[in-house]
Amino acid sequence: MPTIHVKDLAGMVKKVYESKPERKYIFAVDNNKKPTQKKIVSAISNGIGTGLVESIDIPEVFKKAHPKVTPI
Repeated sequence: MPTIHVKDLAGMVKKVYESKPERKYIFAVDNNKKPTQKKIVSAISNGIGTGLVESIDIPEVFKKAHPKVTPI
């Protein structure tokens, strides 16, 4: 399931607008209001796997330093 960050999508749309490509492109968009990695992994697991997903919480030390960023 390919995904793209909204800033990357905006950059690509800008490039396509500025210099029209030789080929046509199709953008696929889902209607998920709040996509998360867990939802994506769960959908894949349900579709082609057992449906089981393990979730691990972010340690508190990372939440305090970067409340909106998941550590790598």
